[in-house]
Amino acid sequence: MRRTRLSLLLGLIPLLAAGCFQSTQPPLGGTGDGLDAFTGSVDPASGSFVLKSLDVPVTDGTPVRVVLIGRFLRTPVAAGQIAVGVRVRNADRRNLYAPAEIVIGNFNPPAVSIVPGSADWVTCLRDSAGDSTNAVPGGCSYGFVYSDLLGDDGILSPGEESGEKLWLFYDPESVAFSFQAHARFGMEPDRARIMGMFFGDTNRNGVRDNDEGPFGGGAVYVTGPGYQDRYIQVGPDATYTVFVAEPGIYTLRAVPPPTFGIVPVEFTTPNPLEVLINPGGDGGLRSFLHADFGLANALPPPGVPPVLFAASADSLTLDGYSLLRVGLDGHVLKLRVGYSGCGPDQPFQLYAVGGIFESVFPQMRLLLSHDDRGELCDAYFERDLAYDLTPILEKTGGGAMVRLLFEDSTGEVHTFDLNP
Repeated sequence: MRRTRLSLLLGLIPLLAAGCFQSTQPPLGGTGDGLDAFTGSVDPASGSFVLKSLDVPVTDGTPVRVVLIGRFLRTPVAAGQIAVGVRVRNADRRNLYAPAEIVIGNFNPPAVSIVPGSADWVTCLRDSAGDSTNAVPGGCSYGFVYSDLLGDDGILSPGEESGEKLWLFYDPESVAFSFQAHARFGMEPDRARIMGMFFGDTNRNGVRDNDEGPFGGGAVYVTGPGYQDRYIQVGPDATYTVFVAEPGIYTLRAVPPPTFGIVPVEFTTPNPLEVLINPGGDGGLRSFLHADFGLANALPPPGVPPVLFAASADSLTLDGYSLLRVGLDGHVLKLRVGYSGCGPDQPFQLYAVGGIFESVFPQMRLLLSHDDRGELCDAYFERDLAYDLTPILEKTGGGAMVRLLFEDSTGEVHTFDLNP
């Protein structure tokens, strides 16, 4: 192997474009003040090279040394993109544990960045208006998490290399560039963490039931001790992890996966979610492992029945039920009810009764008809109901708001405004 002193990783871009590796000195670009150089060794046969050696600060004052091993990937990428597979080697005598992440940033030139969505998390400087979504060029740090790539035992032993992770650079002008990097590793197992999952909440009860699986995609913004609007992508298994080092309140704001306007989704659990991390009896921090977010289809399910009209309440069967939740979503009234009986298929139907009556604006009374069939069994069931209220708007010509007075089986009235 021929060893070469390199000042910039992406000085190798022209060699990559040629489709092969050479051991000649690549053209160099300006490093700028405060930017780290590295010593690289390129193996023309394997295409691997030492990308950077990093020191991991630890509490005992003796840093741990890790080495980043890079490999150009020949998989097709879009114009202006460079794909590098990066592994981490433990070059120290001590074991390393999760959280394991490499953080890079401060690109020079600042037009270079990481391709959106390819890093596990990103934190950006706020612009002059205080909006971190409009980050100033070069103002972002990108995190690549290796916690699940430390081997089957979750330990990166001395001399051991982690699994490989894709780093996807965006270099629009195809110039050499540099960046700063540092590493974060745990020095003991079982670090405190906040973990959660995005799940498909099919029954919309805000709880992950045994038959409800993961809902992939999306992201979580984290704010708390040591975090400021950190953007963490949800993994392919719909889970996310936030390692914590300090007690306090952590605010998690979930972002749904893109649906491209085809099937919009909505959260069925509190969002944002606040998690309090407290010290345990041994002085260590306690983990919180169920910071889950439920998602459901925002459109009414197929075949949502419309509200029906009745002359009077006396014509309806109004057996008792428990109203667990009620809300208006667009033109759809959504309810969750509980009831007792021998089976779950007791009939329910929503009725508008007494006709439209005028006040300052049109109003209509709604009742939920329920037939318990006289069943004497004590089994308990819950059901989600949804009713299309468009026929009410059609009754008024569709041009004015209608105030809805939904009266449940206890006589309590819930008021909603139905807009055209």
